Amino acid sequence: MSVKDYMQVCINGHKINGMTSRHPENNKDFCPKCGAKTIDSCPRCGALIDGDIIVSAAHFPKSVYDYCGECGKPFPWAKNKVQINSIDNTKKGMTINLRKQQDELSKYNTIYDQLEIHPEIKNVSESLFKTEHYSEAIEASFKQIILLIKEKTNYPKDKNNESELDGAKLMREVFNLSKKTPLLKLNSLVTQTDINEQEGFMNIFVGAVQGIRNPKAHANLNLKDPQKAIEYILFASLLARKIDESKLNKKE
Repeated sequence: MSVKDYMQVCINGHKINGMTSRHPENNKDFCPKCGAKTIDSCPRCGALIDGDIIVSAAHFPKSVYDYCGECGKPFPWAKNKVQINSIDNTKKGMTINLRKQQDELSKYNTIYDQLEIHPEIKNVSESLFKTEHYSEAIEASFKQIILLIKEKTNYPKDKNNESELDGAKLMREVFNLSKKTPLLKLNSLVTQTDINEQEGFMNIFVGAVQGIRNPKAHANLNLKDPQKAIEYILFASLLARKIDESKLNKKE
């Protein structure tokens, strides 16, 4: 013959006493494991929580169930488990997203390494790009373009020979076709095509410092797109190669 007893459980689901009727001396007001309040009946319907079973002299402990056998409603610890699972799922989602971000970063760093970026541009942009400082990498690249032109043309000054030229004024000065021969020649300047190329690249250099370098230097921009950053850096690399190819016309 089997006899069913009743159970005391803390609201976090720790079993306190599986035989509250036979051994009430083992009941606790609070859980010795977590300190939570204990119950011995369903908070919804008041039914006693099923406990251990005694068959003759044999004792069969019963596990803690999550739902009441009388009304079917969840016990307090079942709700806690749902909340914990929700938190765990959120953490898992965050971990997955972090891994995706890390994989994406690794992918673009690999792309960067595979590109034949001009050494001068790579030298100033690589560490910034690979640490996700994309705006800074772009700014450094175009500052380097200006420095390369200054170094090649011996730091030209304004008409009064007082201030060192910089930015768009520098680009117009060194590539300008209004003079007999520009300070930096991109070709032989014999045909109309040659002249068009010289004038076109002058405008490109001017646009680069006005539209890219200056906004990056003077505004608090936070570029987070590595693809776009690579495209800017490649543009700077192209300009650096054009500087290498240009010929300096020394002033008499």
